[in-house]
Amino acid sequence: MEAIKTLSRWIDTINEWVGRGVGWVTLGLVLVVFTDVVMRYLFNTSYVFTQELEWHLFGFIFLIG
Repeated sequence: MEAIKTLSRWIDTINEWVGRGVGWVTLGLVLVVFTDVVMRYLFNTSYVFTQELEWHLFGFIFLIG
């Protein structure tokens, strides 16, 4: 029974770390999208790499989260 509790704590710790990591990646995605929107509407320009980065970050969040 103690082994199951230890395994449960270990899994909870991993879930906590993954959740925090995905939270930071989500914040990064929000900042990239915000930057892309500001560049597009205020400066009438956009970079392809920001759109690609948005898709990659979203894909990572979708697969992990």
